[in-house]
Amino acid sequence: MVQCVTEDAWVIVDDLLGAGEHELQLHWLLPDLPFEVIADSPFCAVLTADKERFHWNVFSSSPGSAVLIRGGKIVAGNIECRNTDEQLLGWESPTYGELCPAISLLYRVQAPLPVRIVTVILADDAVQLRQNESNLVLSREASQVYQVSLAPVQTVGGGSV
Repeated sequence: MVQCVTEDAWVIVDDLLGAGEHELQLHWLLPDLPFEVIADSPFCAVLTADKERFHWNVFSSSPGSAVLIRGGKIVAGNIECRNTDEQLLGWESPTYGELCPAISLLYRVQAPLPVRIVTVILADDAVQLRQNESNLVLSREASQVYQVSLAPVQTVGGGSV
């Protein structure tokens, strides 16, 4: 589910349903911009374009880890990548036969299902993000504008509740 909360804030919710323990990966391919990792848990990186700052925040209902890969090389993070994964990530191809560096944000969770992963993208410092118990709350000028639960969707007999 993708939700445009305001003109400068987006929330993407990924619910991974099923049973048993799995290794889950979320992958974002981002532009090749200067970046700074602000926090590892929950993960937060800031990409800068001209004078604009884009905050990429990743939360999950189970503990996870993140890594940033640029042009096939790990540049930040704490995930052990398989050699082939690392070499193939962090590239974009704007036209056929052309390969340019990009930033791959890879977030990995090892957990029993269901799991919820929430990505919050903020394009303005005016929107504030905080975690309140098991909820994420976005606010502007001290007024709440959006709230989403980190609790995963529970399934019963093949349907969700």
